[in-house]
Order: sequence, then structure tokens, then C-alpha cells
Amino acid sequence: MRGEIMRTDVFVQLFSETRDAVSMEKDLDRAFGMFRDFEFRFSRFREGNELAALNRASVCTVSDELYEILSLCRKYHGETEGVFDPTILPALEREGYRSSFGTEGFGIPSEERVGRQYAFSDIRIDDATRSVSKPIDCRIDLGGIGKGYIVGRVARMLAEHYRDFVVDAGGDMYVAGRNRDAHVPYFVIGIENVFQEDSNAGLLLLSDQAVATSGVNRRRWRDADGQEKSHLIRAEKGASVSGDILTATVLDPYAVRADVMAKTLCILGSEKGRCFARQHRLPALFLLKDGTMEVNELMKPYLWKDDTSFLES
Repeated sequence: MRGEIMRTDVFVQLFSETRDAVSMEKDLDRAFGMFRDFEFRFSRFREGNELAALNRASVCTVSDELYEILSLCRKYHGETEGVFDPTILPALEREGYRSSFGTEGFGIPSEERVGRQYAFSDIRIDDATRSVSKPIDCRIDLGGIGKGYIVGRVARMLAEHYRDFVVDAGGDMYVAGRNRDAHVPYFVIGIENVFQEDSNAGLLLLSDQAVATSGVNRRRWRDADGQEKSHLIRAEKGASVSGDILTATVLDPYAVRADVMAKTLCILGSEKGRCFARQHRLPALFLLKDGTMEVNELMKPYLWKDDTSFLES
């Protein structure tokens, strides 16, 4: 089943020899319902939802799910040494990402004057009461973690009944087990070649693994001065990233971590990104703006080398 949610295509595929068709349809409906519920509650483009309430408040008690998301934000803010920072919403709006990509108002910067620049370390989460305290003008965007988080949640739900399945939300993907349609012990995932239409930069052979690709090749625009902007923000500068990476692809057992780390590598650029991936044991593939591709040693075992051994069960 496919459906456009969160301004991206969502794809869920299930395989089972024991679960009946009616149950499988209900499971698919539940999966898509989880995606829609996440968008409704946590998209910054929807007024009156839970994220909007948090952004308006200085102290706010949050739901169990938002507490979990914010706790993950705190964890990955620390692990990336501040490169991943959800408090970039004011910077996104100043750069022109005020409305959803491709809609009216997109690309038009806000006229908000630059005030104090906050970091996620300015937010306090009380783990006992699940209340969040922050400066009133410190506002959060969950775009850097949201898709990976909900892909992971849907995958955990499906794993209760299925050994083999796929959950994909616009490049954030979790694959479990094997592709029974193709009769291979993996899922074969193509990495888009952004330099050549309808071709792959590589094929990944994955099982029980998450993969995420992030980059500046899609959600980008130019401001009135012709400067290129993107949805990836360097938190310390409060401005769009201007590095040499076009896309970065990362593997991880967890979809949410793959999502965050793919964005982190893009923001760091190739030189620092290589070191970060090595230090944090991240299988990574980079497509650079100069048209070249780099694959680190941790990623190489997952890439199909031009033979047919992967067809063997």
C-alpha cells in the first residue's frame, strides 16, 4: 500500500504464510494510521497540535510519545556534539522554510529579527514528571528525526506478527527478514544516483536493518539574492549547510538513528563526516557535489558486488 503522508511517499509491504488476509489488511491500515497520527500531532505545519503547544509554552507536560521523541533528541544532540539540534526552527523560517515544501509561501523568508540562538541543551526534560521547560522563544522542529522515529515505531508494531516486511517513508526505511517475492534472503535496496536519472549509485543487500538517505538534492531553493538554501541547517551558524556532500546514506539497526546520522554527515561535510562515521561505526556512502562517490569500509560488505551470489538462499 502506498500513500502520501508527511509530503513523502509511504510504502509498507508485508509477507506471511500464516496470517489471514483480513488481519493483514488491518495491520496495513494500522501502520498507515500511525504515520497519519504522527503527522497530525507532531508536524510543525499543523496549528493546534501537540508540537505547536510545546513551542508556544515555557513549561509543558508532554505525552508519552513526545517525551520519548524529545529524550531521543537529547541523546542524539549529545552523541553528535550538537550537530543534530531540533531547536533550529527559527533559522529554518528565516531561510525560507516557513511552509511545507512546494506549497504557497515556501521559500519566502520570515522577517523575524534574529534574537538569541538557542540549542537543545537549553531545554530541560523532567524524566519523573515528563514536563519540559524551555525559553519561551525557543522553538522545535522534529523534521530531523521524525521520519526515522515513526518508521521504527511502525516496524516494531509489525514485528509482533511478521518476520518479513518493509517500511519505507521517503528514503527512511526498515527491512525485516527476506524478500519472499524475489526469493532472496535479503531486500535489494537501490541508492538513487542523483547525477543520472533512472539509475542506481549502488545496490544494498539488507536484512533486519535500517537505511536512511539525507541530502540537499531535493528540498532546496534559492533566496532573492540567488543563494542556495536547504532544509539542512548548521545549528551553530543558524544557516543552511553549504558543504560538499550532496547525499549521505547510513545503515543502522535503528531507523531513528540512521535518520539522524545521515543528516549529521551531510551537515558535517565529507572530511569531518568521514571521521565521524568511522568513530561512531556508521556504514556510510557519500555522493559528493563534484560527481564522485565514496563508500567507507563499514558499508562495503552491504554493497552488491557484480556477481549473483546474493541470489543464493
